[in-house]
Amino acid sequence: MNSQLNAVKRRFYPGIVSLTLGLVITLYICLSFDKVNEPIDWLSFYSEGTMTFTLLLILFNLYQISRNRKIFRIIYAGFLMLFISQLIDALDELYYQPYLFSAIMEEILEVCGLCLVFWGMQRLLKYTRDQHKELQHQAERDTLTSLFVRRPFMKRSQLNFDKFKQGQQRLSLLLLDIDYFKNVNTNYGHSGGDMVLKKLAQHLTNEIRFNDVIARWGGEEFIVLLPECELPQAKKVAEKLRATTQNLLIPAHNKQIKITISIGVTEACSSDQSIETVIERADKHLYLAKERGRNQVVSKP
Repeated sequence: MNSQLNAVKRRFYPGIVSLTLGLVITLYICLSFDKVNEPIDWLSFYSEGTMTFTLLLILFNLYQISRNRKIFRIIYAGFLMLFISQLIDALDELYYQPYLFSAIMEEILEVCGLCLVFWGMQRLLKYTRDQHKELQHQAERDTLTSLFVRRPFMKRSQLNFDKFKQGQQRLSLLLLDIDYFKNVNTNYGHSGGDMVLKKLAQHLTNEIRFNDVIARWGGEEFIVLLPECELPQAKKVAEKLRATTQNLLIPAHNKQIKITISIGVTEACSSDQSIETVIERADKHLYLAKERGRNQVVSKP
């Protein structure tokens, strides 16, 4: 509880102090207006100064919660220079100041402040875009294998299935499962099982074409969509994956793990109403591959 309270204090107290200091300076200038004979546009300074300090406070609190504080330091410094420039301009109307300090310094601070704000905002926009891409990648990818998860896979599969229904391409699908994967977890632990999943995912990705879509379907199951691919060609791809996988040597706990896979293969038909129908048929073929002894490819009942 005390640590949370201290965290709140560290976050908000400096901002409150900064805002209070700004209000005191602004109030001092406002109270000094009656000491001069020339009219002063104090309302303009007050509104601009208040707006600048509000932005400074907002930026300070964003800085506290941001993962990239360097960007907010740049923007904060820019707005601080702009505020000091406004302060010098207001004090110039109250008191006599050397020209070098009042004019040149004011212009330098204003130009530097605007440059820092512009540069910081550019970096902030780039950082925001990169963060958005990273979050999108995390939402679409499996954390262990870096393959697609179900939702983005289904989205891409539906697009390809629509092309198939329009007569633009043929479409095949593979559904594969690691044989006796529970034994891998039992003999080598979950870390060994995770290593098997990662290495198999890398192997499958390297073996398929660039425009093929692969995803982790769940547990030890993987699914591969093959656009512009007929059933005979899909069977060759599946057989190649099966044969090369059984020759893999996966290191784990100073040992070499060998695995095999079973694959169900199917091609989209004109009678299929949805991509889900194609996946269900591939799942049935995968079940038959397991029933017939595993480590084999089944493309028809």
